[in-house]
Amino acid sequence: MPITFEIEDDELLREWYEKGRIEGLNEYRNEGRLEALATILRVQLPQKFGPLTPAHEDRINGATYEELEVWILRVLPATSIDEIFN
Repeated sequence: MPITFEIEDDELLREWYEKGRIEGLNEYRNEGRLEALATILRVQLPQKFGPLTPAHEDRINGATYEELEVWILRVLPATSIDEIFN
């Protein structure tokens, strides 16, 4: 017979549950922000420079949040797509 616990009845379980819930929400938010920045680049770059190469797609897909932010700021002044990623 399985043993069950009511989270509401155990302070430690309640704390672990809440901590896990918050960490999970933060992780999903961060992933969403990362994907949003990558999407901005995937839309802006082809409009300015033409189709993205697989290498450029790979760079965007593997980028950190900070890299994506920097690259987005480079789009307007850039005269070539290489200026974005260098």
